[in-house]
Amino acid sequence: MSQFNQCRAHSIAAVLAGMAAFGAIAPLSIRQAHATDLKVYSPIVEQGEFALEARGNVAIDDDAFTDGELNQRFEIEYTPTHFWHTALVGEVEKEPGGSVEYEATAWENIFQIFPQGREWLDLGFYIEYEFAAGDGEPDALEWKILAEKSVGPVTVTVNPIFEKELGDNAEGSVEFEYAARVKWRLMPELEPAIEVYGELGELDEVEPLGEQRHQIGPVLLGSLRLGRRMALSYEVGYLFGLTDEGSSDGTFKWLAELEYHF
Repeated sequence: MSQFNQCRAHSIAAVLAGMAAFGAIAPLSIRQAHATDLKVYSPIVEQGEFALEARGNVAIDDDAFTDGELNQRFEIEYTPTHFWHTALVGEVEKEPGGSVEYEATAWENIFQIFPQGREWLDLGFYIEYEFAAGDGEPDALEWKILAEKSVGPVTVTVNPIFEKELGDNAEGSVEFEYAARVKWRLMPELEPAIEVYGELGELDEVEPLGEQRHQIGPVLLGSLRLGRRMALSYEVGYLFGLTDEGSSDGTFKWLAELEYHF
């Protein structure tokens, strides 16, 4: 194994060991099933980037018990190496007719496996440990595969997602979700895309199709330069529900990220 790969392997092992230790000593108190986080993750990270991000989505539905359901997340992000991105996340939610409540704090990490473009497929993985704010709610461990391929001006990104509750009152099974995007790199400031999201339920007891969540819709992305070191990235889109019971009629999503490059 080369010195470069040995260094990478040792660094990843140290980070994962630190996460395991952090999870072991943290109070296990968290959440019920969270509202959906609608974001497609690329495996590509950029060393030296510091960012502040806010994103969210709100359901639009004829059913009063679904209409207005809100999920928002706020992140402080840093990429200390050419293969590791880490962030501290705060999550708030609002049930229809209710008030905004703080739901959880999470620690997310992205590991880029290969230098961009070296292999036929860019690969990475995402791991997140979420600590809930509510008493008696289970923690959650989320793991995603990050796969991306560019052909000409088109980039396809796919995220299979696995989630396991931990701690008191945790469900025993692993849940499966997915997120994917097809993006046309028209220009850095404007990139039209189609995104799809879904949730099938627990792997050992997949929900009936009509009760699963499946959504698809157009999204606009872009990055605006604010001088030599700063940029403002954005996403805005609307997703249409594809199932009667498991999906809202529509969902409006947004993201804004202020980036600084050291």
